Amino acid sequence: MGPPTGRKDVLLLDDWLDMMINKYVINKDMDNLHDDVRLKCAQLIYTIAYKEIVRQNASICIERGLLMEKIWNSNITLFSVAEDI
Repeated sequence: MGPPTGRKDVLLLDDWLDMMINKYVINKDMDNLHDDVRLKCAQLIYTIAYKEIVRQNASICIERGLLMEKIWNSNITLFSVAEDI
């Protein structure tokens, strides 16, 4: 992917995020899913969206993108450790 076009990419990502969360996490038709599956879906959707935001920022300032990725990865690691406790 090339560099982001600006506000348009952010708005498209926001629309995608809302659609995916509504479809796979909030949707009443998905009530048969266990909470742990619903949580994993939400985690995957937010991870994809965050990685796209990192990509967009890194195309403008690589250091900002790397820092955002470092913070995200550390946060995921902390949550994984907390789940095991």
